[in-house]
Amino acid sequence: MCSPLDKNLPDAPISNSLGGGPWRPFWETLSPHAAYHVMDSSPLNTSSVVQPPIHYTTPPPSLLTAEAAGGSPTSSPLLTISRSYPPRDTETYLLCPMYSRLSRFYTPKGLDWSPSQLIGTAVHRGIVAYYTKSSTPLPAAREALEAGFVPQEKHTLEGIWKSIERGVKLGIDVDLTGGGQRTLVCAEEPVYSRRADLVWRTEGRLIVQDLKVRLSLDADKLPYALQEAEHSWQLHDYAYHYGLHFGEPVEWAEMVLIILGPRARVVTHPVHMTPERLAQWWKIAPVIWARKAEDDAQETPPQNWAICDSRLFYGQPCPYRPFCHTHRADWRMTDTLFDKKGGE
Repeated sequence: MCSPLDKNLPDAPISNSLGGGPWRPFWETLSPHAAYHVMDSSPLNTSSVVQPPIHYTTPPPSLLTAEAAGGSPTSSPLLTISRSYPPRDTETYLLCPMYSRLSRFYTPKGLDWSPSQLIGTAVHRGIVAYYTKSSTPLPAAREALEAGFVPQEKHTLEGIWKSIERGVKLGIDVDLTGGGQRTLVCAEEPVYSRRADLVWRTEGRLIVQDLKVRLSLDADKLPYALQEAEHSWQLHDYAYHYGLHFGEPVEWAEMVLIILGPRARVVTHPVHMTPERLAQWWKIAPVIWARKAEDDAQETPPQNWAICDSRLFYGQPCPYRPFCHTHRADWRMTDTLFDKKGGE
């Protein structure tokens, strides 16, 4: 059996001109040369029909670094990349290319079901329903719970519901509108294969919010959890792509941390998305996407052994460790070790 390849994901067009408004993308504010050329900027197709990859070019890090520092542009050739990847795909790839491949297509057999992701999904659904007024918050959350609940002996549906109900009420009680100064632009709206939870506008600037639900977080661990937002790939990716889509700068990206216990509370951590900060992120992003595209073309992607036993996976070793180490990444073992996701 061959390894499944991560092919034909939608791509995000990169443009050096949004047109019409006074705002220009951050790289144009840093460079008077605008050496950013779109080779094919056909719009993203959000239907189930997969379109050919979008090819575009971007300045090499040396060019961006020199100009951001006030220097002269270099004569380095532009870096051509064939696609971008949503934050989740990029983050799992950075963790381990092999884990990224396996977790996309397979679930290890015998893995205990955890309600953590379902609780987060249901809390999101209820909070978004409240701010968009699309439906009643608690029924919307309950519907998500019942759709995703897996009957088993450890967790009951009603026990999980208590946690979800607490999380939805916390998200409603806290004021995410900035005292009514913010206008909701969109909620969970797909933009270039990204889906930010809430996007607000205030005084001509955009604010992107990402809701995070933690079942438990001790007070002494809170500063470390908030610090993660400062270099969050997801927040920077959202700031770039939603700014591109709406033609306005995303000035702030906020992580809204909903903590269910032991002390239930909501803590919001804003990150100021300055042009310099986004330029630094953009210097890294296309290089990583290009490497991911190369690794996705391989039957067996690289393995990051440094994280196999690191307890990064909800306090446990990597669930795919037996495949990589006991079975030496033998793809003939996939039917024995894994269940395929989504009937693929």
